[in-house]
Amino acid sequence: MHQTATHTPHQRRPRAVTFVASLLFFEAVLVMALGLVLAAGQVATTPIAMTPDDAFGPILSVLPGLGFATVVVVAGGGLGLAGLGLLHLREWGWVLAMSLQGFGLVDALYAHVHGDRPYVTLALCSFVVLVLNQREVRQAFAARALHD
Repeated sequence: MHQTATHTPHQRRPRAVTFVASLLFFEAVLVMALGLVLAAGQVATTPIAMTPDDAFGPILSVLPGLGFATVVVVAGGGLGLAGLGLLHLREWGWVLAMSLQGFGLVDALYAHVHGDRPYVTLALCSFVVLVLNQREVRQAFAARALHD
């Protein structure tokens, strides 16, 4: 007797999801590089005046200034993680990507109110939100959630 194995059909990832995941990976690299440049700038501008009594003084004086750079690097890591989740059609990847784009939009709108011109950020975040809200994309994530 020959038994055929039944398997669940592989869910095909929409091209829009692949494109957005690639976009998020590119954005993650840029954001993390910006965070590292900010951190390096903070460290480079800190004067080094070592005395025998205060060996850790220069290191401790830099730490408060690294807060923003750390947030930027963590946000870049989150973008990379969201891109990975999107590639694997994980619901948490979709939620993380949408959340990070929402934060990006809020930050860009705040900058716009204060006179900056963050048009590229506004356009990119809006584009990602629109693509991730397409019916085809939402159905792919819903179908994946049903199979898990």
